[in-house]
Amino acid sequence: NNSVVLSNQEAGYLTNDQGFRFELKQEAPITFPEARQRELDTWEMIGPYGGDILSITPHPQTADTIYAGTTNSLYITTDRGENWSLVAASTFEGIGDVGAITFDPSNSNTLYVGTALGVYKSTDGGAAWTALPHPNSSFKKVVAIVVNPYNSHVYCMIGGYSNQYDRFYYSENGGQTWINGSTNLGNQFACVSMAIHPLSGKLYAASQLGMMGAPNAVASWDGSTWTHLSSPTASYPVNDM
Repeated sequence: NNSVVLSNQEAGYLTNDQGFRFELKQEAPITFPEARQRELDTWEMIGPYGGDILSITPHPQTADTIYAGTTNSLYITTDRGENWSLVAASTFEGIGDVGAITFDPSNSNTLYVGTALGVYKSTDGGAAWTALPHPNSSFKKVVAIVVNPYNSHVYCMIGGYSNQYDRFYYSENGGQTWINGSTNLGNQFACVSMAIHPLSGKLYAASQLGMMGAPNAVASWDGSTWTHLSSPTASYPVNDM
């Protein structure tokens, strides 16, 4: 499957060739069939109540388990949101923004969490956590993390920076050391989201400049060269994909 979906404040787009051409799928505002719209019109607050929600990630194998990152801490529910509890309170409580949570696709016991103070890793399903070396000592706030399903390389995007600082880093050894991969990102680049194609291993980044990626990437691509894709949203920020 070569499909990638992205959206901005104007519309939603779909590509079936991994980013070479995009097709307008739905102009804003997006509408749904009446029965489905009634479902979407009814929302219930289920928590967690520890600050604004910045990131949310379901467990890849256990549907009842969901992790949520807030402006204050990391939470987990094991009953689909009925009850929430702090994860490793001594580590995450009061840590600031928890903006990224991701699992290693090859091992669901391995999690990475991006916080205002850097990257944390668990290899036992979230029971114990280790602070990894900082990819960038000047700015530590992590806004996005993804893991390559082919080789478990970790891709990390740093946020809250000025233009002179490098933003993208990748690790080939589980976050023990980081390599600067910011080449071709441009001085004004600011990433809000990253996604990796589950079949090809290609990496994409959503930014205020449009969609960035590597059209000629292979499964082992290290992220050191970026290309501004021929997105129909090049003049607008891309918020998610």
